[in-house]
Amino acid sequence: MPAKIFHLSKPAPNNADYLYFKVGVPSPKGLWQPNDPIGICGPDGLLENASVEAQLLWPDGSVRWFLSEGYVAACDLIESAPFSLEKIPATMPVIDPNIIRSDAKTLDITLQSGHKVSISRHELLAFKLNNTACTLLVNNDSEAISTLDSMHYSIKRHAVTPHAVSVYQQGSIQLGGLVLQIRVELSVNLRLGDIQLTATLINPQRAEHANGQWDLGDPNSIYLQEIALRIDQAASSLSLSANRDVMDVSGFPDFHLHQASSGKANWQSRVHADASGQVALPFKGYRFSANQDILDSGEQTQPHITLKTPEYQVNLEVEQFWQHFPAAITQQDNTLAISLMGARGSPVTELQPGEQKTRKLRLSLSGKIQTAEISLDPAFVRATGALDLFHPASAQQPLSALIQRGVEGADSFFHKRDQLDEYGWRHFGELYADHECALTPDQDYFVSHYNNQYDPVQGMLSQWLLTGNADWFTLGDDLARHVADIDVYHSKFDKPEYAGGLFWHTDHYVEAYTATHRTYSRHQPSNVYDDHAGGGGPGGQHCYTSGLLLHYLLTGNQTSKEACLSLCQWIENYYEGDGSLNGLLLALK
Repeated sequence: MPAKIFHLSKPAPNNADYLYFKVGVPSPKGLWQPNDPIGICGPDGLLENASVEAQLLWPDGSVRWFLSEGYVAACDLIESAPFSLEKIPATMPVIDPNIIRSDAKTLDITLQSGHKVSISRHELLAFKLNNTACTLLVNNDSEAISTLDSMHYSIKRHAVTPHAVSVYQQGSIQLGGLVLQIRVELSVNLRLGDIQLTATLINPQRAEHANGQWDLGDPNSIYLQEIALRIDQAASSLSLSANRDVMDVSGFPDFHLHQASSGKANWQSRVHADASGQVALPFKGYRFSANQDILDSGEQTQPHITLKTPEYQVNLEVEQFWQHFPAAITQQDNTLAISLMGARGSPVTELQPGEQKTRKLRLSLSGKIQTAEISLDPAFVRATGALDLFHPASAQQPLSALIQRGVEGADSFFHKRDQLDEYGWRHFGELYADHECALTPDQDYFVSHYNNQYDPVQGMLSQWLLTGNADWFTLGDDLARHVADIDVYHSKFDKPEYAGGLFWHTDHYVEAYTATHRTYSRHQPSNVYDDHAGGGGPGGQHCYTSGLLLHYLLTGNQTSKEACLSLCQWIENYYEGDGSLNGLLLALK
């Protein structure tokens, strides 16, 4: 294989101790088998704190795509460095009984440093990092009862040595008469003590969608004031970095950091309308308050928390904190609450039937960890044959200058994101369908969403592979995660032609009003264009899976994989029936 497969670069700004990477790597047919011991090699040789796993095979059983993951010390990466995959000598797997111990109550993971992570077998999202206890916190008006339904784990290896342990949980919370499902993944790096928490909150109920309209305020919506990770901390010192400034907050018994809106110029955009059609965001940007006094405020913040005890230090950061507002970090009664959905001080969050949201945060015992910037070598990708119709030379064609306007200048997708204020937990990553304002050209903006029409996820990720421009990956990654969570209908309880499907883009030439990303609203005018239906649901002519598949292969993102599989099953049900007796009778009819 070529010596150069992918490059890692430091993000800007960078003040990390370690850089984390996770990237899919294609492989030529017949070269490697799934059980071959594969390592990642950099300028200084074999990376010890890394793993390589097969995730897609060629028809002959050889590996078509690997997923490579690991860490490099930031001081070892001056600017950009090449990395490759190489087969390493095979030995017998190392089995250390002291790494993982399990009993009826907990699953205990011992790190190489001697620190311990203990995960409850009876409670949903309950674990300890040494003596620092983390639990699920539900701040809601109705009584909340949580249940852990299942739990299992897997081990990632560097060749034969355990590299990380991933623990998976599925559970639910009873909120009044409705069920909120929760999926949790805790990935624990054994060398650094880096814990990556991914939590997906799902409303599995079906929507009523009377007259084929999908407005906010559905009887099966779940209303959340705040769901958070609670950290019971007895720290000797606690500091919080909001942007570049570090504040020692040890002297504050209580404090509240609250990102209430995007902080952008159009932060009160109609895109944020609630069920009543009103925008009720409490203020612009973020505020930090203590003892009921506002001590700091601004437009956006990406906070970093450092919690110190005499024995260890925990660093905590929420991924894309401000972009997914409302978001909050609250200290009260010697506990921290890190919001996962909703935030104290913001209006309640309505999770529509069949809607879900995935949030990620990191707790680390080894200083600050940032994600490295990655680029795959286009010539290598082309040589593997793993991607159809992939031609690096196309990046130099005359059309490429037009395509690059998608990430540069006043017509870029980033600029359009700001125009509509496509921010917040439901909207971030979505594309503004500004072409739909053709009948109302004098409006400043027009609330309309793409819902991955014509698969821009595929296009953006392909442009990243062709050009190495990280902006294309940023757009494609943000959009894929939005589509997988919000645009796919995550309910099995609706009719087969809707359940698990992809919602159309916002209806042509009309605004979304209170339909969010679900096409049809009862507030939209009728007879806007020929054969205007004005109602419906997910439709078989709007099904795009290639981008979600590519996103999964490039990132290992399980949410994209599950969304892709959901769309595959849905489109089969849509055109061929769901195999039920009722479906057969309808087919005969």
